[in-house]
Amino acid sequence: MRMRLLVFLLIAVCGGAFVTPVFSQQIGKVVTVPQLQIISMDSLKKLDGTQGLASGTNLDDSPYWHGSDTKADTVRVSGVVMVAPSVLSYTLQRYNTYIQDTTLNQLWGGLNVLTDDSSANAQGTLINALDTGTVVTITGRVTEFGSQPNGLTEMFAYKKGFFETVVPIEINGYYRTAGNRPAPIEVTCDSFAVGTVPMPSRGEKYEGMYVIVRNVTVSAVNTSSGSFTFQDAAGNQMQIYDGSRWYTKRGHRDSRSTYTPPPVGTVLK
Repeated sequence: MRMRLLVFLLIAVCGGAFVTPVFSQQIGKVVTVPQLQIISMDSLKKLDGTQGLASGTNLDDSPYWHGSDTKADTVRVSGVVMVAPSVLSYTLQRYNTYIQDTTLNQLWGGLNVLTDDSSANAQGTLINALDTGTVVTITGRVTEFGSQPNGLTEMFAYKKGFFETVVPIEINGYYRTAGNRPAPIEVTCDSFAVGTVPMPSRGEKYEGMYVIVRNVTVSAVNTSSGSFTFQDAAGNQMQIYDGSRWYTKRGHRDSRSTYTPPPVGTVLK
């Protein structure tokens, strides 16, 4: 404990800015990831019929956001880091990662955690020190990304003008061993969509979660970005978006990546 405290304090002065770390026990409501994420089925079924309409904008928002960043709650949440945080150039040089609830295969259990930049303050949270499989407790403020239905619930561990208290992330151990994460949940295309129509009443519970889809066929490819669409035998469709540094053809691609999207007609087992 003494060593951890020393590390926190050494980060306090960097790049000309002084940061005062605080212990996460001092602030924030203690909640679980599912508590942040669960939305009533009535609201989600309304979204099934209002894709793209402004009237449905807030129906899938976290109850801890309260409809506005000015009303959003500060929370403490625990989970397993699913992928080591990375700085993506197309997301304003933010640290970005996902955690899942520590209960194995817990639905509503995924959450996007990020900082607004990669500054000394952001690094003061220790987000850049995390690795896949780390079990953590993070303090931050809840927000929603996007103004249309199917927006993404997020938690900022640091964001200027929104959540500026630098709270070092608590590292509680590892899921089994370092670098090891829970296995993906197996899902099907109709877990998310009927034909080309997204169905939040089916798919919202998997938001931010690690899943696997089998026995689908690639139906369209964007050769510029590397994203592609696939479908099942019934024609239910999903799309892979090039949101990482590895599975992309765009400028934020990792120099080590050899990824090319599968051609149309490829069957993914």
